[in-house]
Amino acid sequence: MTRTGLTRRALIGSVAAGAGVLAAPSVGRTQTREFRMGTPFVNGSNLHQGMLKFAETVLAGSNGRLKINVYSDSQIGDIQALLSGMQLGTVDMAYLGIGNGERGRDPEHAAHAGEMDDVHAESKGHAFT
Repeated sequence: MTRTGLTRRALIGSVAAGAGVLAAPSVGRTQTREFRMGTPFVNGSNLHQGMLKFAETVLAGSNGRLKINVYSDSQIGDIQALLSGMQLGTVDMAYLGIGNGERGRDPEHAAHAGEMDDVHAESKGHAFT
């Protein structure tokens, strides 16, 4: 399995920041603000499970004021439809995996691309491998 430049914490932090900005006008209200988050990733996949966990965390952290409805398997559109939906305002958020391809394009990342492989190779035999 290849490591990507996008970590779970980075994904959660980015989406949480976006949810906070989108919810800013209604923060003082007691009603729940719902968001639509789409992805082309398969229902039940690790990425989908991470998005569901993120939705739970946002709901709990906002005391029920912010609810994210996660739609996997391109239920509300493929990548192009999700991008268009966010531009039109019919989709609030999407996880498309766009950041996954950036590692080889950025010279800074390309120079360090093999470092994690070296760390993993050195860690063989340790309790955390």
